Amino acid sequence: MKYFRTIFVFVIGIFTALSVLMLNSCEENTLDHNIRDYEISDEIILGKFLLRELLKDQENWPVLKNDRIQETLHLSYEATWSHPRINYSQDFLYNFIVINKDEVFIFSLPGANFVISLGLLKTIEDESTLFALISSEVCKSNERIVTKKMLKEYTIYDLITLSIDTSSYESKKLAERVVKNFDFLKSNLEDEYYLDSLSFYLSYSNEHNAYGMKNFLEITKKNLNSDKYKKQLALHPFSDKRIERLNAFMEKEKVLPPTKLNTYYEFYQTFKKLLP
Repeated sequence: MKYFRTIFVFVIGIFTALSVLMLNSCEENTLDHNIRDYEISDEIILGKFLLRELLKDQENWPVLKNDRIQETLHLSYEATWSHPRINYSQDFLYNFIVINKDEVFIFSLPGANFVISLGLLKTIEDESTLFALISSEVCKSNERIVTKKMLKEYTIYDLITLSIDTSSYESKKLAERVVKNFDFLKSNLEDEYYLDSLSFYLSYSNEHNAYGMKNFLEITKKNLNSDKYKKQLALHPFSDKRIERLNAFMEKEKVLPPTKLNTYYEFYQTFKKLLP
């Protein structure tokens, strides 16, 4: 009887553990299934809606229109987007919005809508850093990270309805959450570690000096208490571990030290002269 009770408890424990594993697996599979069923075309509509809502507030989000700046951003973007690792390059309609603010930030809305500040473009010194920042946001769009977060709270039907019936109270509420509170746009550190890895190897394989993201993180580290970096830090949490991981990647791949030549410093300095 004693042994029977022990065996019974052991078997119950196994079934409990299996139940938890199956539940977690079902949750992950449901999310994966949802993101597959949520069409790219619908995500693009959602992104356009959220971008329109963002840009209605021109006091806080004044758009800087400059064709030469757009051309340079697109060069970095296209080098990333054409990489074989990026599997939605033919589906998304990329869009760069430059915000005429001295603040330093970059983020992406669903559907490959990238928002970057003039302050960031003025802060960095070379094209390899710009490439790393853009490639990180491209990877975030390609992985559909923001949309996956939304699908944990909204159904596919909800997101389609909210992005089409944009005059409804629910649509306005969603837009307010995203464009004012940055709900769903905020990365956690695990997101950042993952995106740092992807952008590092995109930079490395595109023959850009892979020092770019580490360089920007070191600049950020010096400005953790600066008001100019508040949005960036809210959207992209900083950790010394991010720098340590990138150092390890660079050591593993024997990345050459940054120079003016391999970071395309002169090219970027010429570009900076175009900035107002």
